Order: sequence, then structure tokens, then C-alpha cells
Amino acid sequence: VILFIVGPRSIDMLALSVLSTAFTLSGRFAHVDHHRGCAAMSSVKYTSNFEVTDALKAYADQKLGKPLETFGSLLNGDCELHLKVESRGLHDAEHRGKEAHIAEATAFCIDKHVINARSENEDMYASIDELTDTLTRSLRKYKEKRIDIKEERKRTSKETIGAEILEDDE
Repeated sequence: VILFIVGPRSIDMLALSVLSTAFTLSGRFAHVDHHRGCAAMSSVKYTSNFEVTDALKAYADQKLGKPLETFGSLLNGDCELHLKVESRGLHDAEHRGKEAHIAEATAFCIDKHVINARSENEDMYASIDELTDTLTRSLRKYKEKRIDIKEERKRTSKETIGAEILEDDE
């Protein structure tokens, strides 16, 4: 969903920042694209094999909000978050009887690239923290890779144009 606001640019940015705050509080994350003057919304879809409390959902929204807002221009729509609790294997005496709290996120990028992140810990909140760090790192790496590719294309095209000009001069 893209929302366009028509008017003076300063009013647009003020309105978009208000919308961004409102969407963040409602569990949706708005990315403000300053070049296009629009806000693109991303939301988190939850799936789990246990009852997710409101506090856990709010915590996940808060933690995932920052990378989704920061890298929102790379994302195409929703981010999926899967939370699950599994029993640890019986082969390891140290972990026998304990539960593994697993958080997995899938982010869909604008060029059909999919970024997956997974975290496993003995506490769901710690899993979400670790997942957020992993997802942020992956999104930053992806963004830097895209920038490097664009710079390489520009450099290559300039070299090609320069070579063509030299050939024409001779």
C-alpha cells in the first residue's frame, strides 16, 4: 500500500512522520521514501505453534520495527515472523527437558530477493533480540551489495563511454 500526500514538501514530510508513528504504534511499519514523497507500509505477519501474548507481540513489533523502518525501501510489503517452541533433543544430557524458543523471520525484497533469519535460544525474548540483530545485519549486507553493484555498473558504463570517445577521436 502506498499513500501519496499532495502539498508543500515540508507539510508532506511532517504528515508522513505522523503517519509513520501511527503505523508503528498499530503494528504496521511505514517507510518514508523522501525521493518519491510517499510512505510505503510494511507489516509483520505472525505464525506460531503456541499462543502469542500481547506483550510478546508488542515486543516483537518494537524490536522488528527499527530494521523494517531503516531498510523499508528495500522491502516489498510484509515480513513474516514465525515463533515456535520445541523440546530439545534427548541425545544431549545438558539440554534434556529444556525447550528451544525459535524465532524465524522472512523478509521479501523489492527485486524478489528473500532474506531469511533464524535464532534459537532458551528464552523467546532473547531469540527475538538475536533475530533482530541477524536480520539487521543481513539487510545491511544486502543494501551494501546493491550499492556496490550500482557503482560497478556506473563505473563500467563510464569506462565504455570513455573508450568509445577515444575510438571516435582516432
